[in-house]
Formats: sequence, structure tokens, C-alpha cells
Amino acid sequence: MTTKRQDERGSHLVKSIKRSDFRQGVWHVKSESQPNVEYRVLYESAACACTCAAFRLHQPEWCKHIWAVHEFVSENTDMAPIGPTPAPVGRYRDWAEYHKSRAWQIEQVETLMAELCRPLTTPIASPKGGRPRNPVADVVYTLVLRAYCNFPGRRFPRLLSSILEHALTKGAITRVPGASSAQSCLGEGWMESLLTELILSTSFPFRSLETIIAVDCSGFLGSRRQNYTKRKTGGKGRERGWKRAHIMCGVRTGIITAAIVTDAHDHDSPLLPPLLEMTCQRFKVKEVLGDSAYASARNFEAILAKGAKPYINFRKNAKGAKPGAWRETFLYYRDHHAEWQEHYRRRRMVEAVWSATKRMFGERLRSKGDVAAQNELLLKLLCYNLCCLIRCIHEFGIEPEFTNGSMNGQNGWRIQRPE
Repeated sequence: MTTKRQDERGSHLVKSIKRSDFRQGVWHVKSESQPNVEYRVLYESAACACTCAAFRLHQPEWCKHIWAVHEFVSENTDMAPIGPTPAPVGRYRDWAEYHKSRAWQIEQVETLMAELCRPLTTPIASPKGGRPRNPVADVVYTLVLRAYCNFPGRRFPRLLSSILEHALTKGAITRVPGASSAQSCLGEGWMESLLTELILSTSFPFRSLETIIAVDCSGFLGSRRQNYTKRKTGGKGRERGWKRAHIMCGVRTGIITAAIVTDAHDHDSPLLPPLLEMTCQRFKVKEVLGDSAYASARNFEAILAKGAKPYINFRKNAKGAKPGAWRETFLYYRDHHAEWQEHYRRRRMVEAVWSATKRMFGERLRSKGDVAAQNELLLKLLCYNLCCLIRCIHEFGIEPEFTNGSMNGQNGWRIQRPE
């Protein structure tokens, strides 16, 4: 129900609760550190909820305010609640903090990107020699800001330049890269590993919050057409080239913990072990949720080897004939389906991640090159992680940490990342 620490802290709050604090079906409990702040506590047999950040962060576990109300009601058994009782709610959200995070989001994105790009000081070496080109930090800062604003490369050069000039005056960048220079760097092969590390670095502040991870993939439409052969008729046709993004995300906050971008026809199942390996470097994973595309004995063994439990859906014609991890997981799925469903239903968070990413940053890739389109998709995922981090900073009070350890990459660039 609650931890021992919350139990003890809730006992101190019981003395401050009065019968008059129950108004309109909700308890009003004063904050322990800020006497002028009150939290609304819904205490019913069907559901309990509180508007404090601790409950939103650790729900369904009780916070100290709910525990204090519980002790007060237990001591006053003759008390009959008066007034309308609201319907049970599943999750409270502080909308004032949420609107604040959205209203000033672009300024906070600039601040976080300046912190992330600060270690990237090595200029890009020109293959033909000559003077050094734009610094890596300035190029990455420009590409992320352009992806966040969803600007095409040629349609808004002045508007983007004005934003970058403002960043130059604040010291976030050292120079303003040109649109063509930034776009040419987007097609470089080393940009993929750099953007992947930045995505993983933005998930590091959530390492103590996320223990249940969901895996899924989704397609993004490309801008160029590619030849293909029709399987049925044998004729030739043309289809738009598109990419697939494979991610793992936390089910509590929706932060992306690992990401891999592949071609259109790469299957989902073989990519679960590398995604899980990337996630376990920073997170202690207890459960892995996925749809039937990831149902394979190899994936079950990889999850169990990390000390986690697989909650992956099976196909309708699946049977438990295979020995080992497959049979063990299938028997639990068949014999305890109601309990299994309680865990699996939290997988819906990964669908919300795809919806938010495509609504905010677009589901179409503008880059024509294969490598550039792949890196553009990674930029969209990085922008989503930055927005998720900003929202959780306001709602949960998370402190961003990016510089623990270092890693030297190829082509001379350097980035600080968590161990």
C-alpha cells in the first residue's frame, strides 16, 4: 500500500487534519513544507488519489497525504462523509504545471540542447582538407531546433536564422551554421551514433523511475520513390521509401530509453535484444511488454537473462510445445491470463509515444538520402525525449543530469554520457 517512510511521515500529518477539511467529497490536506499549499485527496474504497507530485510519480502506492487521511478516518469511525462524492479517477495531473511546461517549451529545449551539446567541441574534419567546418555542437543544435520547429530546410531560412542569432547572443552556440551546411552534415554516417547517444543521455534522469519497459515499432513515410517488384503479378512499380523506428520506452513517463532506425522491411523481433541491451545499461528493467511480433524463444531468453519478466502477447495459433522459456511464458499466459492482462495493458503507453511524436514533429521524412532520412527520424525521437523531459521537470521535479563519464566516438567528436 505504502512504504514505511510514507507511513511515518503520514502519521505526523494526522494532527493537522480536521473534520472541516472534508469539502465537496474531497479532503484538503495542507502541505508539510508549504502551509499555504493544499493537496486534494480522494479517499474511497474504490480508488484513492492525490494531487501531490509524489503520488503522480509513485502511484498506485499511497503518498503521505493519503496515509494521513486513512489514519484520521480510522480513528474517527463515527464520521459520515457529507456531500457529493466524485467518480474515482485513475490519474491526477497538475494542469497548471503542464501548461507552464508547454508555454515555455522552446526556451527550455534551447537550454537543454545547449547543455547536451556543450561537450561537442571538435570541428568536423573536411575530407578534402582546408579550413575547419562548423563545430559539431552548433550543427547538432541547429538540426535539433529545426526538427523541433518542424521547419523545411529552404522555406524558413530567415525565421530559423533569427532563432539561431538569439541563441548566439546567449552563448548557446559559437556561430550560426548555414542551412546547406547543416543539411549536408545530416547525411553523414557518424551522425547516427551521435544522435543515438543523445537520445540515451536524455533518458538518464529517469533511471530511478522506469522499471517497466514497452517495446514497439512504427513506420515513417519518406519523400522519394523506390522501385520494387510486385509479388503477385511480377510487374514493376514504385513505392515511397519509408523507415521504421524501433524503440523501448518507460510506461510511467513515456521516455524513450533506446532507439534503432531500420529500413522498411526489417522485422521487429530480432531487434528486441539490442534494444534491451541498450536500456539495461542505464535502467533496472523488471518487466518487458510487447505485442505478438516479439513473441519468440530468443527474445524470452534474452529478457529472462536480464532478470526481467516478459509480458509479450502470443498469436492465436501459438502452442506451448517448445521447451524452455517459450513454454514457461506460454503456460503463464494461458493459465493466468487475467493477471497477465493487468501487466500487459500498460503497453498502451508506447502507442501514446508514437501518437505524440507524429503529431508534434510530423510522420513524414523530408530528406531524400537514405542516411539523412534515418538521422532525421532520430532527430524526431530526440525532440520527443526533450519535450518529455521538460514536462517531467515541471510535474515531478526531475533534475536533468547529462555529464557523468565520457565517451570518444568516431571522427573525433566527443560527448558526455551516463555510465
